[in-house]
Amino acid sequence: MNTDIIAKINERDHIFGKLCFEAQNSYEQENYFSALACLFVLSEQIIKFSVNKIDGNFHRIITEAKEKDLIDDAELKFLESLREIRNKLFHESHYPTGLEINGKFWSFGEDETRELIYKDFSPKIFSLVFKLLAE
Repeated sequence: MNTDIIAKINERDHIFGKLCFEAQNSYEQENYFSALACLFVLSEQIIKFSVNKIDGNFHRIITEAKEKDLIDDAELKFLESLREIRNKLFHESHYPTGLEINGKFWSFGEDETRELIYKDFSPKIFSLVFKLLAE
């Protein structure tokens, strides 16, 4: 459950805690688009915070975080896949695109897909935020 880790994040940093809370609250209200938007902002901001940048290309900042050993190979791969989904969902016409999982196509235009993405990504993002705030 995300609630425990969100409380721990909030103890370390109220701004990141509020972003986590907003993501989880949106999810619980079944507003999956907003929940994902909060997750994507959260992931980008924690990486920027960790490498002490306020702007820049997310791909380059993720790479810099890896070079500084702030994230490992698995986290780099995870963040890159998250970035690709974010770009498709928010920067492209997402209706004709989606994900294929186990031979089933999941359209980005469907709440069911957004819910699936949130369920899969949120625990990993919250764990990464908690880890990076500890460093």
